[in-house]
Amino acid sequence: MLNSRIKVIAERIAQKLAVASLLTGCVFGENQQFFSKLEPSTVSGSVPDPVSVSGGTTGGSSGGSSTGGSSGGTTGVAGGSTGVTGGSTGVTGGSTSGDSGSTGGSTSGGSSTGGVPVLRHDDQFAVPVAAAPKIDVLFCVDNSGSMSDNQQILADSFSGFINGFMNAGLDFHVGIITSDVDSNNTSYWRTRLPDYQGANRGLLLTRYSSDRYLTQNTSGLVSKFEDNARVGIKGSGREQCLNSFLHAMEDSALRAGGWNHGFFREDSLLSFVVVSDENEDISNGETIEARVDRLKARVAALSGAASRGSRFDFIINKNYPAPAVAPAPGQIQYYPARYLKAAQILNAQTFDIARNFSSDLLTISSGMVQQATREFTLSKRPSSAESLVVKIDGQVIPADAVNGFIYHADRNTIELVGSSAALLPGSELQVSYQI
Repeated sequence: MLNSRIKVIAERIAQKLAVASLLTGCVFGENQQFFSKLEPSTVSGSVPDPVSVSGGTTGGSSGGSSTGGSSGGTTGVAGGSTGVTGGSTGVTGGSTSGDSGSTGGSTSGGSSTGGVPVLRHDDQFAVPVAAAPKIDVLFCVDNSGSMSDNQQILADSFSGFINGFMNAGLDFHVGIITSDVDSNNTSYWRTRLPDYQGANRGLLLTRYSSDRYLTQNTSGLVSKFEDNARVGIKGSGREQCLNSFLHAMEDSALRAGGWNHGFFREDSLLSFVVVSDENEDISNGETIEARVDRLKARVAALSGAASRGSRFDFIINKNYPAPAVAPAPGQIQYYPARYLKAAQILNAQTFDIARNFSSDLLTISSGMVQQATREFTLSKRPSSAESLVVKIDGQVIPADAVNGFIYHADRNTIELVGSSAALLPGSELQVSYQI
């Protein structure tokens, strides 16, 4: 009897052990699959550092793994599927040229929150030793039928405008082009600007053959600008100042022997001023965003290691009421919808051309002087001012309005002040921030 009971108990224990073994194997097997996704040795090659990878960012969502491609791209894995939320595609080579003026910013991956990587962007600026700050200012003046009075205001206000440059000791270039880009035929331009030397679309306008653009050393500087600024009212009614800026920066105009050669310098603040009472005309299907992107790319291509960036100002019909229905191409467009959008994209200031804008030109001049002497334009917009890390030759500079740096969100610049500004000559400025 005892032996029978022992046998029954032994059989029941054996059954329970078998079930426990089966359950343990299943659980372990599932966990093993889960753990294998986190195990670096299961990924072909080595797992990149999650802080930064040249050209891209690492990391899938929680539980995923990533591998860095040779061209800087990354692939995130989230729970065994391709991780769109976990990884991001890096730029080939790992660097992004700056939109406006730095040596080019590199974008690197940072930590991630909720599977979304935090990207940081770096701008570097090489600051020359004891050199006069440089600025190249290009005015685009509307020369259509309604602009005579506005051209006169611009001419009359130039003396006050340029005095700020002279007092600050700036090394400046000042030039003028028109909003007319309808033709590159020389006979077309002879009928519209007969008193100008070599007039054509995007080419610097001057009545003086020896002075295609004006500098601090130009004799009769103010009177020559006044003469050049009165460009008349025989130009096209299809005003295109942004397009005219693009023509002014074409390789054919800038190369040795080109009419605009020497005007734009890679180590200066490139500054553009629109003076027009109508909208930018676009009839080729291009969006204003695409035109501005082309403009930014061209400015970046002209900017070297010591560039101070770029600046745009718009003297336009900013207070003209928006029409209920957008005008058709070819119709008069006093409401400057495209210029207003461009100003928003470019972090630019807008001023009202419908009033005497002499005082506005003084405001523009003062802003240019400040930006050329102690400010640096960032190539991208930070996601938050708190993410900014500023260094001079590796030394961290505090966010301080007395002896540190100030971030100006309205123009997306870093201003160095006090003892920090004194460290700049001959040094390298690095600005890192989240985007």
